[in-house]
Amino acid sequence: PDAFHNICLLQPPGDDLRLFSVGYDRAAVEYDLANSTVRGGVRVAGSCLIEQTSRPSCAVALPSKMQTSEGRGVVLLVYNNEYKCKIIEADRITGNQLDPARILDAPTPCVKTLLGPTFGAPPSNVGVIPCGSDGHRFLWFCCPTKVAGALWLPLDGNPHRSTGVIVHPGGLVGCDTSPDGRMLITCGGSDLSVALWEVSTTAVESASSLGGSGNDPFWAQLDGGADGLFADEAKDFFVYSQIKRQGEDTRAERDIVGWVRPADVPDLFCALGVYPSQFDIRELLAEVTNELGAEDPEVTLDHFVRLFVNHRPVFGLEQAAMEEAFDSLGALPGTNVLRTDKLVDALLNRGEPFEVDELQQVFERLRPGQGGVQSLPSELSGVDMAESVLGFAKEEEE
Repeated sequence: PDAFHNICLLQPPGDDLRLFSVGYDRAAVEYDLANSTVRGGVRVAGSCLIEQTSRPSCAVALPSKMQTSEGRGVVLLVYNNEYKCKIIEADRITGNQLDPARILDAPTPCVKTLLGPTFGAPPSNVGVIPCGSDGHRFLWFCCPTKVAGALWLPLDGNPHRSTGVIVHPGGLVGCDTSPDGRMLITCGGSDLSVALWEVSTTAVESASSLGGSGNDPFWAQLDGGADGLFADEAKDFFVYSQIKRQGEDTRAERDIVGWVRPADVPDLFCALGVYPSQFDIRELLAEVTNELGAEDPEVTLDHFVRLFVNHRPVFGLEQAAMEEAFDSLGALPGTNVLRTDKLVDALLNRGEPFEVDELQQVFERLRPGQGGVQSLPSELSGVDMAESVLGFAKEEEE
């Protein structure tokens, strides 16, 4: 791998010691400790890709029962640079599934995607706090931008079940807990200091109760909250999805049952301005199946809102991301200019490729009456693509 982000060692009750690693190459690896030797080296038991575009930033291994009350085995909680937490079922890390071109061919090891802490930067380290009140369990985390905090297990994406505080003025390079879990030890960067912090998990519990119960915290994360225009729009599309299933032109009495099928969920995301890739859709549908079962699952409005809040991007597409994509496709160094034939070739043959006719239709809709792909200039920069082709508003200069 390009670099390790975390090496996770765990011995579940009544089970053998298990060793995992998560790397910058987007791979999760489990090692075969029973057959590893000093002379022969560490053997790999299984590996798989867990991300398509984002990069893991840290991970921790837990017994499944700490995340799900009925769970067995081990899960990996993997945080990435898009402020998401992926819950990976360790027993699904099998074989040697590391070919990015075939990432959609294998079943996903991810059983749930959740919104992670958003304190200026994704977590760079995470671990279990060995204590808690009334049997509750917590994680600690730290971010390179000054912040350390706690997360209440099981994770569900509710931001009120976490808290963070600024622990060092000049950044944070690492932290850990004392063996009894009562103290958090943090190490600063430029301030050349180490600090001890008393762990108070009751603060997280209090913040959670103030944030509301049930689905209220998730509705509150929509633009305008539960009573805002965006929430009304989500309800309208949810009802329309049910009408469409029955048939828009039917004269029969409408049957609004209050739920949609999993196959309708990606279309609802698109209607609300979030456009998941095929990889994202696979993860989304696998999560629904895992939660509701494979036989006639019914996604309610509240369940859809939880999925939407946890899966949607934290930030929109920025100009810097478009420029980075053009550079990775072979733009001229220092100019961010890419030949259009290279761009078209990448869209037809790399990642999740378009069909030729499909790509032509896309550009005809983006540039009506201009001739589709043939109307594009011979060269494009990331900014040209964003503003002239995709129609994004020009970013204001600071």
